[in-house]
Amino acid sequence: MKQNIGVLETLSSCPLCSGTKFNLFISCKDYTVSHETFQIVQCESCGFKFTNPRPIEETIAKYYHSSDYISHSNSSKGIINSLYQIARKFTISKKVSLIKSVKPEGKTILDYGCGTGEFLHAIKKAGWRTKGIEPNPEARIFAKSNYLVEVFEPSEINSFPAKSFDVITLWHVLEHVHKLDETIDSFKKLLNDNGILLIAVPNSNASESNTYHGFWAAYDVPRHLYHFSSESITQLFKKHQMQLLKIFSMPLDAFYVSMLSEKYRRSSFGFLKGIFNGAKTNLNSFSDKNNSSSLIFILEKI
Repeated sequence: MKQNIGVLETLSSCPLCSGTKFNLFISCKDYTVSHETFQIVQCESCGFKFTNPRPIEETIAKYYHSSDYISHSNSSKGIINSLYQIARKFTISKKVSLIKSVKPEGKTILDYGCGTGEFLHAIKKAGWRTKGIEPNPEARIFAKSNYLVEVFEPSEINSFPAKSFDVITLWHVLEHVHKLDETIDSFKKLLNDNGILLIAVPNSNASESNTYHGFWAAYDVPRHLYHFSSESITQLFKKHQMQLLKIFSMPLDAFYVSMLSEKYRRSSFGFLKGIFNGAKTNLNSFSDKNNSSSLIFILEKI
């Protein structure tokens, strides 16, 4: 059993409201790499949930070293990853369509946390001028060599001119960012005056989280540093003088997360149970998006 593969830091104040009193929300195991147990705490003042203690920025890369971490490895190993690859082709086309619908006049886009570059490749083929940011060196090399897209290290983000982009996207990335406020300020600087920020994150209030508790795959500790909801996203970006325009759900995520959660709890007939619970989550989300497994937020500068 692997343990203590990275140095941990303990936050003394809430990343959202700077409150200093937290309660233990849940303890979760890292099923992907280390098999360590991590705590998710909840701020008494604002209700925000975050992993605490957490790996420091300099060593967290060790917690991504697994072929099961698909956004870096592009793996098709196993039935869940194979299904993910099939679903990703569909969801990428939906992402491109969504961006074209909410920003039809847009031409320039930055994908922050672009992974192995599949989305950048698709939006480039749709006629957009693209740039990507990706911390993982293997994923950067894969994106550049396979899709001929421009991908940079996170430290290079401030080298881009102000107001360079019509759209900035983060597809399940914001929950991984250590320097939350500093990074959002960089996005504000890089967006043009009419630009939009598009953020997809797991929804910590998803109905399936109550089904799986500590086995819920979307907690994904310690890689997920924060556990967002529509309320916390709204509050976070209000602090940075940005406002929420629209919210969309991501129905396929419910199936993937539920199947992975069943794998973690080693269920009999886990695949079928995952399909059932994913469908139940999506049915619940029809009446209230706050039940959705994952949410997409469209934001603009005030």
